[in-house]
This record gives sequence, structure tokens and C-alpha cells, in this order.
Amino acid sequence: AAHPNRRDLVISGMGSVSIVDLRAMRERRRLTEADGIPSWCGHLLIDRNNVFWISAIGEVTRYDEALDNAGSGAPHVVLSSLTADTVTVRFPSRVSDLQLEGSPERIEFKYSALSFTALPVKFQTRIDGLNADWSAPTDERFVRYAHMEDGSYVFRVRALDPAGRWVSREARFAFRIPPPLYKTWWFLVGINLLAFGL
Repeated sequence: AAHPNRRDLVISGMGSVSIVDLRAMRERRRLTEADGIPSWCGHLLIDRNNVFWISAIGEVTRYDEALDNAGSGAPHVVLSSLTADTVTVRFPSRVSDLQLEGSPERIEFKYSALSFTALPVKFQTRIDGLNADWSAPTDERFVRYAHMEDGSYVFRVRALDPAGRWVSREARFAFRIPPPLYKTWWFLVGINLLAFGL
């Protein structure tokens, strides 16, 4: 795609986007999956504000070159998906407080961060209602939890900026795991009625 500045050519491919300086005939910037670019890039659109819109299967990635040129080093962390056993919710989602059906054996969150530096992005995660503190920093872009108890939770993820400070803006998602049948009030009432009835 032709860049609105008429000096650059933007090429999207498998998991990367290259910005080529036509006057110097060299690549001046390459964005990859480590920068938050989808592993499979479909269509690429550049709007009048030099914002790149990159389509992929089930998602759209936005890249604002103005933030890059401003030298913003703070990564912007986003949630990609939540999978509870075989059910997947992809973000952004209109659901803000999800109730998971049944008692899932495995819950997995996937996330990413767009960073405008060559330094690797590290992540920390926690679940309010489960974890007392943040996890150790890692470059993994997913986290799994197994056999969580019923209750209300908030998943949180944050990314490390190049200066070694945690960015204040976190990605968050609230969800609930309903109690199993034998913990519901109507089940307990029914059992008591049967017991007294006998």
C-alpha cells in the first residue's frame, strides 16, 4: 500500500509489516508478531492520519505511526482471547462481565502488546480473587489456570516498558464461575425439604 506521505511503501506479509523508504530504497521499519502484528496479515489499510489497519482472521490490529515517531516506548497491552475448556471469547468483546458455564477445568488468557522499541516486552499477570500478587515477569503471551473455584474474578495483565517501569494502564477482564449444583441455594433447600419430609 502507498503511504500517505508518498515517500514510503507499506508491505504486509505473514506475521510482519514492512515500511520501505522509496527514496533510499531500504526498509526503514519492520513490525512483527513481537510488536503485536497478527501472525497472518490480510488486508492493509492506511487512513488519512497515517494509522495502519491490518486485518486478520477474526481480528483487526491498529498501528499508529505518530506514536512510533514520537518515541513512545511504553507498550500498550491488550487482551486477545479467553478460552474456557472449548469455548473461546475473542477481544474486543461487548461482554464486560462474563459468567462461565459449568466449572471449567482449564481457563486460558492470551494477550499481546504493541511496542515501538527493539527491546522485548515482558508481562505480569494476576487474578483478583485468586492471586495475592503479580506473577514473575515473562515473555509468554498466554497464561493458563486449572480447576478454579466458583466466585467472581478480575484478570489483569500489564507490560514492562523499556525503562523497567510497569505501565500504569492494565488490560482487565471480569468474569464469574458459577457454583456447582450441590452448592446452589435451591439445591440445598430441596435436600433439606426431602430430609424433613422423610
